[in-house]
Amino acid sequence: MKKKVLIIDDDLEIVNLLRLALENNKFDVSACLNVQDVKKLIQKGIETDVILLDYFMPQIDGLSIAKMLLEANIKVPIIFFTASDTDFLPEKLPENIVDIVKKPFGIDTILQSLDRIIKIKNFLLNQQVENNNKNSMTDTELPFLDKLQDIIFTEKAISYKMLLSKLSHGIKNSLQTILNYAELLEKGYIEDGDKQRFFDTIRKKANEIKTALDILKNPEITLLEESFSLKTAIKKVLNDLKDRLKEKDIYIKLNFQKNLPLYFGYRLNFFTFFGNLLAKSIECYEKSGQLFVDVYLHQQTYIIEIKLIGIVPFCENKLHIFDPTQSEQEGFEMTKAILALKEMGGKIQIEDIDRGIVYHIQLPMRSAHV
Repeated sequence: MKKKVLIIDDDLEIVNLLRLALENNKFDVSACLNVQDVKKLIQKGIETDVILLDYFMPQIDGLSIAKMLLEANIKVPIIFFTASDTDFLPEKLPENIVDIVKKPFGIDTILQSLDRIIKIKNFLLNQQVENNNKNSMTDTELPFLDKLQDIIFTEKAISYKMLLSKLSHGIKNSLQTILNYAELLEKGYIEDGDKQRFFDTIRKKANEIKTALDILKNPEITLLEESFSLKTAIKKVLNDLKDRLKEKDIYIKLNFQKNLPLYFGYRLNFFTFFGNLLAKSIECYEKSGQLFVDVYLHQQTYIIEIKLIGIVPFCENKLHIFDPTQSEQEGFEMTKAILALKEMGGKIQIEDIDRGIVYHIQLPMRSAHV
């Protein structure tokens, strides 16, 4: 079945461009060019998976249209377009605005956002239906939009932070090389036969800085899959949690297979899953616990075994079933972890041991999409 998209934008050229691109990617597309069209459609009933909404509309702005849709009980996730900086937007957006895309944007940016939103929306809806069935709830309303908004915005914020850190490190290294080479040339330490090589290196580093600055102008296109070291990623998560680990006096032992191949996928998914898993696990430790992490490759699958020794008994059930219904706050964090693991095509089994549990995690060598 085709996914449905509603475009609300007064610019007919943009509407036609998006319609062409989306229909070629198997979306069923409809459009409204003004608020009168939106009101008519509300009366008929809006059946769509996602709405693409422009901020600058005649007569009424996009924020007001988003609120109008909520008041009409039309709870459809919205991708919000704006040609300006987002400083003018209120800190608390209507819950149906789950992503913001700045103009000018590329078609791939829209497609990636649509794909991500639809996947998470379906996951949250299925999860809430299951929870309602378990709890014999009769209320059919599924308040998933606030969670969807939080997940999308949090993911983008963390992704941009990671990207900025990576680019900043590269720019600083390139500047350091340029500065040192320029000093050596200025002091006359470089022989004539080597000068051209030094000039070429300076030119190369300058181009690397230019490339990094170009990426910062449009960071969305770089938030793609990449190869990275699971060893480095796991150590970074532990480093981020070092204060909490130290507070609980937890002994840590890591064991990684030698020459472990790089993992290919979304770095953010792994950090979301592994970070939330460990953060929740640390909460369940008594004083002076033990944490063992083993990572190896078996038949094109990464195996991550995490042994927790010294956790308090009442925590075992919460960790054992990864239950997102324990409480709203804890449940939402675990929902993010489960969703990230699912995005990676991974599996988890949990084994009870004396005074603890063991997580047996499997990740395919290439990240699978759901």
